[in-house]
Amino acid sequence: MKFTAITVGALAGAAAVSAESFCDKYSTALFNSTDGAQQLTLLTLVVNSALIGNYSNATSANAPVKPTGILTANGTFNGVNNINLLKYFDGSLLSTNRNGKAVSLNFLDGGGATPLKQNKAANDTKSNQHMLITHLYSYFGSLLGCSSVGKNGFPAYAGSTSQYDVHRFMNLNSAELGYFIQEVAYSAVSFGVSMEDIAPVGQALGTFFNNKCGAPLAVPSSASPAVQSVCLDPTCPVAGNSTCTASNSGTNGTDPAAAPGSSSSSGSGASGSGTTASSAGKVASGVAGALIAGAALAIATLI
Repeated sequence: MKFTAITVGALAGAAAVSAESFCDKYSTALFNSTDGAQQLTLLTLVVNSALIGNYSNATSANAPVKPTGILTANGTFNGVNNINLLKYFDGSLLSTNRNGKAVSLNFLDGGGATPLKQNKAANDTKSNQHMLITHLYSYFGSLLGCSSVGKNGFPAYAGSTSQYDVHRFMNLNSAELGYFIQEVAYSAVSFGVSMEDIAPVGQALGTFFNNKCGAPLAVPSSASPAVQSVCLDPTCPVAGNSTCTASNSGTNGTDPAAAPGSSSSSGSGASGSGTTASSAGKVASGVAGALIAGAALAIATLI
C-alpha cells in the first residue's frame, strides 16, 4: 500500500509548505483555529456552497469564480450543457446501491436547500439528507487532513469506504464528474483558497476516483483497501495495471432506470446565490484544467 499512503498524504498536505494540512491551513486562515467545531464549519461552508451556490457572506468579494451549484439539471462543464446531477439526489432514478440492488432514495428529504443556507445539513437528524451531507463533511474532512476530525465536535466518517460500491449503478460520465469537481473547486476558491492549493487536491481525487477497474485503495488512509473507481461510463479511462471484471467495472454502459412514478429532474434545483463564472472564463478554465477534466467524486451519493 505504499502508493496509497503517498497519495493520501499528498492530498492531506496539498496546501502545505510545511507539515500543515490543507484543512488546518484554511481553518486557521478563516477562523484562526483548528478546533473541531471550526473545521466542521469550514467543511459545512464549502460542501453546502458546492451543492447550492454561494449563500454565505464569508465568501471573498474578490473571488474569480463562484459555484452555481451541484443541485441543478442545467450544469455546464467544458462545453457540455444541461448536465443533470439533481436526478441523483431527488429519488427520480433507481441509482442508489442498497445491498447490491439499485433503488430510489430521496436525499433532499430533510428540507432541501433551506437548511443548507442556514449552515445545516438538514432540518432533522433522521433523514437521508442528514445522513448523506454529514457523511460528506467528515469524509472530506479526513481527505483534506482536518486534524480535529473525530474529536472536538467534528464526528469521524462512518459511511462506506468503497466509493465504487456507492456509485456502481449510476453510470457516471466524465462531464458529470467534471461538473461536480468544478463546483467543489469553485466553492473552495470562493472562500479564498488559491488555485495553487486546490490543484493538487483535484489531482489526488483523480488518482483515487477518475477511472474504471481500479485496484483497491485505502481511502481515507485509516480504512481497509477497497475499490474506489467512480467513473464507470464506457468512455471513462481504465486504471493502469488493472483488469476489468464484473465486480469492478460498474454497469457497463447501462443508465439507471427511472423510479416508478417519477420523471426526470428538470429546472435549476440550486437555489443559492452563486452565478455562472463565464465572466472569468480564463480563470475558470484554469481551475478546471488544473483539477483534470473528469477527475471526480460524485458527492451526490456518497453515503
